[in-house]
Amino acid sequence: MLYDLSEMFREALSVPYYYLPLFLVSVGIYGIVSQRNLFKQLVSLGLIDTGVNILIISLGYIQGMEAPIYSAVTPIAKFVDPLPQALVLTAIVIGVGVLGLGATLLIKIHERYGTLELDELKFSKEHQRWQEIMDDEGDVGV
Repeated sequence: MLYDLSEMFREALSVPYYYLPLFLVSVGIYGIVSQRNLFKQLVSLGLIDTGVNILIISLGYIQGMEAPIYSAVTPIAKFVDPLPQALVLTAIVIGVGVLGLGATLLIKIHERYGTLELDELKFSKEHQRWQEIMDDEGDVGV
């Protein structure tokens, strides 16, 4: 039995599958915009990634359909589309790689500057620049 689009759309709006992904993405965006700590921003990026993955899985779910595992008992017409699941598996691998790279960069930033606060990092960079300018001017006068 194949669904038409209007029935699928009506069913999607009647079931609260999209509340959790919407909440996670909203909290993630709020965290990136409002937090000044790079670690908290990285965690917020992970929340957005998780929310989007759950949304894609929710879009691929159809009530009463089976998982796309072939068996002689289940007819092929009763399978859920496996494409969203494959896309989410790929997105999870990419997301873990991005978060791992971000964590590595945060460790290096903390080793070099001693902080992960954006305001202190900006001050630290400006302080280093002025220190270099002052050192260069001192060398010229000698």
